[in-house]
Amino acid sequence: MGLHTLTDLNSTNSTRLNGKRLEPDKPAPINDGDAIAFGKVTCTFKKA
Repeated sequence: MGLHTLTDLNSTNSTRLNGKRLEPDKPAPINDGDAIAFGKVTCTFKKA
């Protein structure tokens, strides 16, 4: 199984993972069902 990560590239509106703001340029592991928010948009990560 591969490891999936999410990285905020120092965005203006930040990136949130399950409601927590990510530190810029620091990869965070993500899992099936995690909520990812970019500004006002929220998505759910689904592993294929």
